[in-house]
Amino acid sequence: MASVLVLGMGNVLKGDDGLGVHALRRLAGEGLKGADMLELGTSLADCFSLLEGYDVIVALDAVMA
Repeated sequence: MASVLVLGMGNVLKGDDGLGVHALRRLAGEGLKGADMLELGTSLADCFSLLEGYDVIVALDAVMA
């Protein structure tokens, strides 16, 4: 089975921009099985080493454009 990481991205203090984090929290509350979850916020550049070793990475994010 592939190792899966789900990332919740965004700034929860800036309204819609925090959608990824809120979606991840909702998935965690529903008991998502078979995947690791990481609430990343806005620090993607600081965590590349945490992403190594996963076969699949799902990033939950939104941008107001």
